[in-house]
Amino acid sequence: MRKNPVLAFCLGLLAVAPLSSAQTIKKEVHLSYAVIIDQSPAEIVEVSLRPSARKDVKLKAGYVLSFARSGDTSSVVSALKSTDGRVLHKRQGQIDSSQKLKVAYLICGGQVTHISPAPDKMPKCQA
Repeated sequence: MRKNPVLAFCLGLLAVAPLSSAQTIKKEVHLSYAVIIDQSPAEIVEVSLRPSARKDVKLKAGYVLSFARSGDTSSVVSALKSTDGRVLHKRQGQIDSSQKLKVAYLICGGQVTHISPAPDKMPKCQA
């Protein structure tokens, strides 16, 4: 039986295709959030999200950071919620899986300021 090189090549591609798509789907996106509340030191939250993942992180002061990733896309929705569950700030955007998104929230006297990208030196609330 004579082997057809084109057929062998196509079968090889079919065998490898599921592996490459599985690797793409498994990529996580990485986020780093710093939350400063009044005069408290920054609380740092590091999150990695796989496709279709959701995660809630309760902060020491009772606020909640919520994260949700849409399917196998790089679209991520994040929200800062108050102690009673109200959404204080919400952002949606594309995140490159090869980089870490750095974001900060400054909460001074109940007023929320969203800072993206987060600076190396974090601002402070005025006393």
